[in-house]
Amino acid sequence: MALPNTNISTSLVGQALGSGSRDVGTLCTHPNVNEFGFNTPDATQMSNYWGKTVQERIEQGNGYLTPGAIGYPIGVFRGYDHNWLTFKANNFGEKSPDSNDYYKPLIIQFPIQFAKASMSNMPFVPVGHTFSVYFNRVNNFTAGNGTLMPEYTNVTGAYPYMEINVSIFNPPDGGSALAENSTFYLKVVHNSSPERRWFISGETHQTASAGGDSYVFQVTVPNDPYTYVINLGTYTGIFVEYNMTYTYSVNVNINADLRVDTQVPVEVQISKSSDFSVTVFTQTGTISCLKNTTSPGTAVPSGSGLFSFPTAHKSFIVGDTVYYRVKINNGNYSTVQTGTVVDTPPLD
Repeated sequence: MALPNTNISTSLVGQALGSGSRDVGTLCTHPNVNEFGFNTPDATQMSNYWGKTVQERIEQGNGYLTPGAIGYPIGVFRGYDHNWLTFKANNFGEKSPDSNDYYKPLIIQFPIQFAKASMSNMPFVPVGHTFSVYFNRVNNFTAGNGTLMPEYTNVTGAYPYMEINVSIFNPPDGGSALAENSTFYLKVVHNSSPERRWFISGETHQTASAGGDSYVFQVTVPNDPYTYVINLGTYTGIFVEYNMTYTYSVNVNINADLRVDTQVPVEVQISKSSDFSVTVFTQTGTISCLKNTTSPGTAVPSGSGLFSFPTAHKSFIVGDTVYYRVKINNGNYSTVQTGTVVDTPPLD
């Protein structure tokens, strides 16, 4: 609750600050003072004390900042609100956590912070501020340069940040798509804030609230984290003749780094000769490879498939060597592997 405008006393001020002192100078320079809570009707006192640090208030009382204004006025605490929240800008914009992918929306967070860190312990009151945002591919926002983003003209932003969505493929200036790892610049112009709710170092509360301050920061366009690599992983042949049942098959595993699920064409061959010139059996099909959701940029196990040769047993007997190879994604055949036809039933 704000202190009254009349009948102000050192006791009221001390209670508001949590100080046992009843000395005016001690109270005016007390570290517990919320310098943004001043709201005295005296315009000169407001100019001298609003937003001023402890050291600045000491210098003010000693006449260093305003020559001739010696001493500390108890009246500066008229209307003082100890829990008053004031905000400031930070001209460093960060991409939101979900905006590190070239193909996802690029959202920039423009920080709107408490004017002092200790305000985080005060009762929170949401306060809106109006901004306009300009886009440019170079750091030049002099008169006529930069593109005003229509959707961010007199837009409201509030603590802890204002989000700015920039289209990579349809940028605000109407030019070509933004290239991976390229840079561009945003200029955020503060248009206005409710009185005493915005702080600019060295400015009065009226000037700060009236706006006109601006903040320029560079943004780097993210790259595509996926490599789209599709590699053949392990491939294992199983060749068994047991109790009049026959298993001739090759299990194929694929490693990939994909943004979306993909069907990968596969061709598997088995043969009685290492150069695949004698008794060759071929099976084709596809393996469903899942998108990489765990570690984009690295090929991970993504799919597998079993390719069977139901008639191959007619050309092989137990003890024969079986040569097999695999081709994926219409590429080249893999290194030839070998297996032996056995009469031991496969383990379940």
